[in-house]
Amino acid sequence: MRFRLVSTAEELETLLPAWAELWSRAARPEAMASPDWLSTWWKRYGSGRRLAVGIFYEADQLVGVAACCLRTFSYRPGLHFRRLEMLGAGDDESDAVCSEYLNLLAQRDREQAVADAFAEHLAAGAFGPWDEWVLEGASADDPMGACLKDAFARQRFALEIQETTQAPYLRLPGSWDELVASLKKKKRYTLRSAWKAFLEWSGGDYRLEHATDAESLRRGQDILHQLHADRWQSADRSGVFASARFREFHAEMIEAWQPRGLVDLCWLSVRGEPVAVHYSLRLGGKIYFYQCGRKVGVPGRVRVGIVMLRLVLTEAMAVGVREFDFLGGAARYKSLFTRTSRSIVTMRVARGWRETARKAARGLIDYWRGHG
Repeated sequence: MRFRLVSTAEELETLLPAWAELWSRAARPEAMASPDWLSTWWKRYGSGRRLAVGIFYEADQLVGVAACCLRTFSYRPGLHFRRLEMLGAGDDESDAVCSEYLNLLAQRDREQAVADAFAEHLAAGAFGPWDEWVLEGASADDPMGACLKDAFARQRFALEIQETTQAPYLRLPGSWDELVASLKKKKRYTLRSAWKAFLEWSGGDYRLEHATDAESLRRGQDILHQLHADRWQSADRSGVFASARFREFHAEMIEAWQPRGLVDLCWLSVRGEPVAVHYSLRLGGKIYFYQCGRKVGVPGRVRVGIVMLRLVLTEAMAVGVREFDFLGGAARYKSLFTRTSRSIVTMRVARGWRETARKAARGLIDYWRGHG
């Protein structure tokens, strides 16, 4: 398998068409592991990092991409690691893009071969000097994880896997009534009560609107930014859209993906005033529920966020969407709809004296805490 390292933005731009074609041939082409998403992330979040994208060919065909970058990461008490990690990860918490379902990309049925080639070239230093390789936001049920574990074992590296969160998801039936009927009595009551209270409060004067052109896309983003900020300012937090690079990242993604049907930006208006907004990604019969916002000051019994989800899910089922993914993170409203979830994990491989020192320091810290 032939290997090449892409280390400049110009080379990355040239790679995009072939990378996109490979992504379409993968067994699990995830929205946030797409070349559009990751290359846009690099433009907005790449500062302080060095591009190190490994690409793998069989004959003249691209069969694998390891979309990585290098940066310095510090562990207590001041140990600096040369970290190789995936594009789309490692953001500051205040404006993190929170890409999920990241992993190596491989042509269907070539996953193990790509994992083996990646581990071999990583061990040989083809990606540059490194102390650890870290993959955040991976799905525990992605077969590439098992492929990487085997590949690293052959290089005498131990792959650490740690769960970081759960991503609830909902297999969609054919209609809202079928969905409600599948839930327990208490949840059915909650959903029906929320809808009844909303109808009484709105007087039936409501409308679900979708961004469909340049003007409505701008309006939809303004509504998203405002209602998201209102929601978090009520909890004395600013929300991620306060970050310029976060706003710019999503503005670029929405502009590129909405005409292709890969983004849905919609809002619920009551008497002409937006009260809730929903921003999702759509791919392969699946909705990824990415971000939302809601008006504060609405009567407590009127749960506009729940009503918004009802309307979005009803539309999705009407056009045959098969899965609604709430993505990672704990939130009570998610458990109202589903108890099924995927484990989101971080994978890590480390080597060298820095890792030995880190483990020793960690042992001392744990000892002091236990005997403090």
